[in-house]
Amino acid sequence: MKLKLTCFLILLASSFQSFALKKIELGTFYFNGVYGNIKENPDTYASIVTSFSCGHPVVMQGFQMNSGQVQKKFSANWVKVKTGPYEGFLQEKYLSDKKPECLQDKYPNFFRNFDFSITETFYWAQLNDLFIEGASKDK
Repeated sequence: MKLKLTCFLILLASSFQSFALKKIELGTFYFNGVYGNIKENPDTYASIVTSFSCGHPVVMQGFQMNSGQVQKKFSANWVKVKTGPYEGFLQEKYLSDKKPECLQDKYPNFFRNFDFSITETFYWAQLNDLFIEGASKDK
């Protein structure tokens, strides 16, 4: 009986190895919104892990299966990213592979006068999360 159970467990464990995922880094990307948040989960209303502004570099993470296939998206629009000690989720539309021309860089004197604290950056980033882009459907 013990031998059958041991064989079953070994067989079960070996079958799970074919589904094993390996976390990999897919490259450095830059945030291209004015202000943004990394979220705890891939959802607009999820808890915020950290906030940052335009041009901030993040490392996109993905998972590689034993078959070699790479998965980078966790839902239709969200990817996993890491910046410094923080890991979480960000909408892919806010990432670019080249550093964007940010308003903060284009008009430094204007933005320097704001003198935003990290708390104010957090609130502006929250507002940006809820901003809906696109044309109105009202006629």
